[in-house]
Amino acid sequence: MGDNRVRLYLLLRCILSLFHDDCPSLNVGRRRSDRPLNGLVAGIIAGAFGMAYFVYGKRQSKVVPVVAGVLLCVYPYFTENPYALIAIGAALLAAPFLLDF
Repeated sequence: MGDNRVRLYLLLRCILSLFHDDCPSLNVGRRRSDRPLNGLVAGIIAGAFGMAYFVYGKRQSKVVPVVAGVLLCVYPYFTENPYALIAIGAALLAAPFLLDF
């Protein structure tokens, strides 16, 4: 049972280190430019929220959720900076709550 906890801890530590410089449990030092995984993870999460916003906006006949949903699905392809990914994603996620028309 303790061995499983150690494996789970190491797995979670590697997942959380996607936005950091290295994965200590694998003993592999990587530069940020060598790992496009942070963009991939952010793109998958943004795409899931984008699809949900698009479906919600289409069913409710609201323009802002539909546009935010499409932009959430598309913007990760054009941004590489992880901080920009998070900032743009947060702004697009908040847009349907702040704008209503």
